[in-house]
Amino acid sequence: MGTLVANRNRQETEGLIGLFINTVILRTDLSGNPTFREVLQRVRATTLAAYAHQDLPYEELVQTLAHAHAGERTALCQVMFILQNAMQRPLHLPAQTLRFLEADRYSVGPDATATIFDIILMVRARPQGLAGACIYKAALFDPGTINQMLEDFQLLLTRIITQPEQALSTLQTR
Repeated sequence: MGTLVANRNRQETEGLIGLFINTVILRTDLSGNPTFREVLQRVRATTLAAYAHQDLPYEELVQTLAHAHAGERTALCQVMFILQNAMQRPLHLPAQTLRFLEADRYSVGPDATATIFDIILMVRARPQGLAGACIYKAALFDPGTINQMLEDFQLLLTRIITQPEQALSTLQTR
């Protein structure tokens, strides 16, 4: 799974305006039928290790590994998860106010090049709870499948909250 990092790990870049994001790849071992708490610890360790190497450009990594894995899919991951946890309020600049665009579910047509990922799930924390949006390739998924996946994800999150010590394999969505 891929996720975005702000790539502002140096103090001199914190005050700059501009896009410094980079994609990092996260892979977590789910063997041994772990509980959610155990998975959370594994994901935390994986994420911190990825953040330690966030300066390596994703495109360079893809190119380097593409030569070693010729014939496989070109992307290192097909799913992107984005947690939007910064700048919750509108940003006020001289004569400008910037606001987040609200999104729901979007499909990307079969010939679209808007995303290299099959699915992008974006989640933002809000005072009333989590809000999410999903972008997906319509050539791979129909809207009913995406809706069912999102409903299952929401149910899984609810069960994880109430049963964090239960093994993941036993947390059913239907």
